Amino acid sequence: MHCQRGGKPPFNSEELLSLAVSGFLLGSPSAASKPEIAINLWKTRSFALEYLREPTSGSRAKLLSDYQRNLTPRVPIDEIAQLIGYLPPVEPEPNLTSGPRMVKAGPRGKTEYELVLPPEYTHNRSYPVLLALPHAGERTQAMTRRLATAAADNGYILASIEWGGRGAERWGFTPEEHDTVLDVLRDLRRRFQIDSDKVFLTGLGEGAKGVYDVGLSHPDLFAGILPVAGAPLFFPRRYWRNAQFLPVYAVAGTRIVGENGAAIREQFTNWVARGFPAIWVEYKGRGQEWLGGEVPLMFDWMRAQTRAFPMQRLGSDGGGGVFGTEFSTFRAEDNRWYWVSTTGVHRRCQMPKERWSNFVSPATMTASVNTESNAVQIKTAGLTNVSLWIGRNAQGKYLLDLDRPITVRHGITTMWLDKRLPASLEVLMKDLYERADRKHLFVARLDMEIRP
Repeated sequence: MHCQRGGKPPFNSEELLSLAVSGFLLGSPSAASKPEIAINLWKTRSFALEYLREPTSGSRAKLLSDYQRNLTPRVPIDEIAQLIGYLPPVEPEPNLTSGPRMVKAGPRGKTEYELVLPPEYTHNRSYPVLLALPHAGERTQAMTRRLATAAADNGYILASIEWGGRGAERWGFTPEEHDTVLDVLRDLRRRFQIDSDKVFLTGLGEGAKGVYDVGLSHPDLFAGILPVAGAPLFFPRRYWRNAQFLPVYAVAGTRIVGENGAAIREQFTNWVARGFPAIWVEYKGRGQEWLGGEVPLMFDWMRAQTRAFPMQRLGSDGGGGVFGTEFSTFRAEDNRWYWVSTTGVHRRCQMPKERWSNFVSPATMTASVNTESNAVQIKTAGLTNVSLWIGRNAQGKYLLDLDRPITVRHGITTMWLDKRLPASLEVLMKDLYERADRKHLFVARLDMEIRP
């Protein structure tokens, strides 16, 4: 911003301040010189933080109602989504020392994890995250000792999770174990400035079984999984199709034999034949042990991975045959695949580990997007409802054009025909509060009841 000597400056003091504030809130390319824009953006930021910090749903609903009623002119929802990416942590952690310390997370602090921050950590930039599950009988400190130096050298936040209690002898494939991992991830998202597109999950032995189980049950949460000396048994063995967009770096020894060894070989045979992003590193003569020589290579691999947000297709229909890549679930809690979710897994498809049978078929889902016709095609089996989430990826690209009519079909049934689906601030904020994911934001939702 130059002006010739004696000339008039291009911006007055108010406009300069507006440029600074709006650039801070939206990023410098979106800076605006109008004071009313900067004021409304600041009010929107204050609303968003207050909403996300409010623990009661009724109070959050009132905050949303008051914001929408009182703010004029309204800030476009695209700009609100853009602003969310620049928010500070909702509950910023005051203790930023880099030494290991135990932290409580989840409802009533029932989950514990050992946290190690990078030495240079600051709330002013985002950091990748490595979640670690120790072997059965180990404390979190064991995984911290193995990974803390490499995590610090590579600028990672390290969280070693107490997943089964101190007396756990094996991974139990239970929803409660999943909750420990998901609670820690949400806690980190709220307290620290993390890059949700660079979250990785690793584990040893029984913890590695948990890595397969959690990763393949919730593939939309991770940039990659790195199981060490563990096998994909029960649910993850049947969920192998869920890894079509989830990079896997598995390390194991040749002395892992029997059912465990067979499960690893079967899984990678399925993945490699279909071009899934999977690597299997095998150490000759080694068993269920920590293979520390692989750690530098694991971090090199993680550097190149970013969480996927598939915009065109989720799975392919193989008619239930071996050539299909339908997303699968046996549990009511394994219910979200990127931009499709469900709360209705039919009873005939649900199967706890205690009643495991290879003859039960999972509930399945595939979906595809036609951007030219602005249409979505969904096909399911064993589900009684689905929700289509229309959102944007980290680059701001939307799944569908909400300025045009959209069509949604389930099988041969048209569920939504050539109608507009308005963006909703309520949808955006509710989902953001629940998941605390500021990279994958959803601004519209269509719920559909279907036949299982």
